[in-house]
Amino acid sequence: MADRTRLLTVRQVADRLGLVTADAVLRLIHRGDLPAANVSSGPGRPTWRIDPADLAAFIAARRTRPAVAGGRRLRRSQSEVIRFYE
Repeated sequence: MADRTRLLTVRQVADRLGLVTADAVLRLIHRGDLPAANVSSGPGRPTWRIDPADLAAFIAARRTRPAVAGGRRLRRSQSEVIRFYE
């Protein structure tokens, strides 16, 4: 885990991900999709902190690759097309 001064709050993570509320970040933490540390000192409500490296890994794991530019679309030949309204 990183230096505590570098750790991000749930709100900061939500802002970086462009989310309006932090609820989605909390769901990611509770599902185990986003690693986080509970830094609270008591049995009450958890105070989550996220390492920036863990956030970067989370984002990288969810990136998609763009379609190849100039890629060919597959088209059916006229013999493969079923005509219903002729």
